[in-house]
Amino acid sequence: MQTIEQMSRNIENAISINDSSAMKTVVQEMQSWKAHGETNTQIQASLLKLNEKLHHDGYLPQMNIVGFEKDGAGRLLLNQSGKRELFTVDQNFKQADLHQKETHHALDKKEPLDKHENKEPTLHLDLNKGLAEKLGWKQSLSNRDQYLMEANDGSLFKYDQKTHDFVQCNDRGEPVDAKGHVVKEAKNQVHVRPGSPDDYGDDTMYARAKVTPMTADFTNPKQMMTEGLHAFRMDEAHRKELLQSSPELYQACKAEDKRELEKAHGGWGKRVRDITGKIVNDTPEEATRILKFEKECAIVMPDRIL
Repeated sequence: MQTIEQMSRNIENAISINDSSAMKTVVQEMQSWKAHGETNTQIQASLLKLNEKLHHDGYLPQMNIVGFEKDGAGRLLLNQSGKRELFTVDQNFKQADLHQKETHHALDKKEPLDKHENKEPTLHLDLNKGLAEKLGWKQSLSNRDQYLMEANDGSLFKYDQKTHDFVQCNDRGEPVDAKGHVVKEAKNQVHVRPGSPDDYGDDTMYARAKVTPMTADFTNPKQMMTEGLHAFRMDEAHRKELLQSSPELYQACKAEDKRELEKAHGGWGKRVRDITGKIVNDTPEEATRILKFEKECAIVMPDRIL
């Protein structure tokens, strides 16, 4: 199997000298991952390392490789940072088409549990009012399935699927104007654009959020939690980034991951996730290492770290 360094070199050749054979080699390598027994989590980690290497070398800035075509074509699936649209590129690294075909996407549903001692818990978030509130979301009084994002000043916003903005509203999810009066006309409503870790001006929901999201994808609490858990479980660098950018989301992810590990491994105090993302025995020594990591990485007061 090729190393991440070899794969990144092939991709860089495909970009710089139009070496289509190099790109084909990369895609064939990715397509072999499943045959070699790689799990979705392992594939996701490999793609993450590959993107980091490419970015370090100055290739594909603001872009991420997130998957590949399943049909044998030498094409990769990419997305642009801060945007949700996916598209494929051909062997010469030219855009082929919008993502329509069946692909192997790194963010697919996790595989079922096996009987291995290091088995990953399946991600079945039990989204409830209590968990949502830890993430800075409140359940609408008029619709139990609707959650409203709380700003740091206490005001509430709901995500508008049509405008892709956040709209200020009351606790029933009804749009309001700047004075808090219910309004129906869009021109009188208060719209705030989402923003992202790379776009966090005062006019963004990302900056206004009571609990800071991990990525640009936070249209609902389940999505926000999923993005946080992905970072928490990936590796030390991403766990540190989560802790420093959003201590509240970090603590919610830590608690949820612990709950899922207990469910997967038969009870409390048996297994825990170490700072590198590995599932290990839950010992006093491991707890001390995690606490030390959290205190060293924290950019907030130590009493924020539980």
